[in-house]
Amino acid sequence: LTDEIQPGLKHWQKEHFHKTSLPPQSLKESKQFEQEFDQAQKPWAKRMKKVNQCKKEYYQACKMERSLQVQVQNAKNDPNGTPEQLKKMQEKWKKAEKEVERTRASYTSALSGLDADNPRYLEEMTAVFSRTQDFERERLIFFKDLFSNLHQALNVTTKADFTAIYRDLEESIAQMDIDADLNWWSANHGVDMPAVLPQFEEYSPELTAISSKKRSTVSDTNSGVTLTGITPVISSPEVITNRSSQAQPETNPTTTSNGPNTTIQTPFDDGLSGSPTPTTPVCGRPEDDGQIAAPPGGDTVGHDEISDADYYASATYDDGRPGIPVRALYDYTGQEDDEISFVAGDRFEKLEEADDQGWCKGRKDGRVGLYPANYAEEIASAP
Repeated sequence: LTDEIQPGLKHWQKEHFHKTSLPPQSLKESKQFEQEFDQAQKPWAKRMKKVNQCKKEYYQACKMERSLQVQVQNAKNDPNGTPEQLKKMQEKWKKAEKEVERTRASYTSALSGLDADNPRYLEEMTAVFSRTQDFERERLIFFKDLFSNLHQALNVTTKADFTAIYRDLEESIAQMDIDADLNWWSANHGVDMPAVLPQFEEYSPELTAISSKKRSTVSDTNSGVTLTGITPVISSPEVITNRSSQAQPETNPTTTSNGPNTTIQTPFDDGLSGSPTPTTPVCGRPEDDGQIAAPPGGDTVGHDEISDADYYASATYDDGRPGIPVRALYDYTGQEDDEISFVAGDRFEKLEEADDQGWCKGRKDGRVGLYPANYAEEIASAP
């Protein structure tokens, strides 16, 4: 053990792992692999950044065009409006339509450039990953031989009490499958994982909220809607019921008044299809299924007051219950006050499963907030 195994281990470590001379010290081999991965990914990452920027500009242009379209429709039905005001509003709408076409072309062009670079990106990343696999294969082979030699050095099978113990140890070492280990790593964290490449995503105004906030209600049943027009009402304002909710079977309709005897409908009453999906509130009382009538002459859709049930269901409320331990897979920096930040390897608790937007509620260092569901994985409990 002291004459062969220990000196052999130190010699092999000295030959295969070299530390950097300048602090902070790290392994040169690991640093070299990281640089190769960065070099292979850098051109593709630059194109990906451009795609995200073009996508953001396209969505903003679509949102502006929809808003101006609603304003033009409202101006046509406003008895107090002037033709000059209507004409100016229509000119702004036309400019917004042209901006939508321009940003859409930029978005598709950037996405095409990214698609053209995908084969090179995948090929170079695969080549670097294969070199890391070869390096790890050599290390695993050495340690398998090392443990076999260690078993022989410590073998006391001549004693009846130790026979079964060392036989099991020998069988466990012999059953080590290096290829299976490498293939599992490649399938779960390497090039054999399915490549999820960005595709063109059309702007969806139906899902655009007037005032969006993740998990702002008990069961996300009162999400805002985009207003698309007004309907004159001869008698007193009527109650408008939203017939086309994609979130749940029944939702609270939103009505408003834009002058005397007018109400505003929720968008695309006849444009949505599909069976509604029921939802179950997290806590608090269920939302009322009653209808809301618009007050005459009012200018607001609702109020900004937060009820107790909404507060208890908010993203930052901590009810003290234990969560499921998870481990961060990637670095994430919260973009809003109700999000938590972490780095890869951090451990924290998951309090709620992912919602339909892909956000989980968790607790880290005593702070409760939201985080992307695919940025962390559950830690398997010991059997």
